[in-house]
Amino acid sequence: MDRALFAASDTGRIVHTRTGYDAFVPADLPPPLNWDTRVVRAVETAARAVGEVNAVLASGASRKYLDLLASKEAVSVATIEGQP
Repeated sequence: MDRALFAASDTGRIVHTRTGYDAFVPADLPPPLNWDTRVVRAVETAARAVGEVNAVLASGASRKYLDLLASKEAVSVATIEGQP
């Protein structure tokens, strides 16, 4: 393990073990979150979107919506895998 790669990391630290190996020890979770206006708006937008999806799924149109999501997911996976 290259200790220099992890030297300035905020995500954890390197410790030398009793057996002679180096190990990465992650920082405590969760990291502090700065709840500024931008973050609060993003959380509100996400919560609203989840509520809209929940409303659609609770309605009679849920099957059509699930079919649309499955189709969109299939296209996304095919694109990631490099298929046309």
